[in-house]
Amino acid sequence: MKKLLYFCSLWLMFCLYVALGGCDNRSEKAKMMHKAVYNASKTLNARHQMRYIGISEAGDKNHYKEVGMFFEIFRVVSKEESRKIMIDCVEELLREINSNPQLLPHLQPSPFTAANIEIAFYIYHPDGKRAYHPDLGSLSLNEGVIRYSTDIPEMQYKFGFYTQEKESYEAASKIVHSED
Repeated sequence: MKKLLYFCSLWLMFCLYVALGGCDNRSEKAKMMHKAVYNASKTLNARHQMRYIGISEAGDKNHYKEVGMFFEIFRVVSKEESRKIMIDCVEELLREINSNPQLLPHLQPSPFTAANIEIAFYIYHPDGKRAYHPDLGSLSLNEGVIRYSTDIPEMQYKFGFYTQEKESYEAASKIVHSED
């Protein structure tokens, strides 16, 4: 009976350790960055009716050099609407990251700019089927360039896109802010 009580006590302590985050071996900078991305994703999901599906991170042991977010959108969006969503996502993520003074020393450069942000949207019809040309199939921002891409069913398992238009983040931002 004493052995059973002993093992139950050990099991309870282990469960408490796990429940209280004892197994979270991320660095403090990773915890701060993940919290910033999570906060931005919650805001953006609600604002644009999309679903956050992942994060990307790049850097070295001491600094983040790039951070990214990935989303799914289950409605057809025009180039104009997608541009507005992209600019809003970048601005929201930059606000979350750069507003944390404890995170700033871990950024290279500090503060982050749009050039340090990567964002991608995968676009589907409301029924979950992929959006094909002439509708946008994906939208991405990488290294300060926004890419508006379409696919066709024949290219589904091939590398590349049916069409792809590019514009700089700065040009897209000017267009969006001039409309406001």
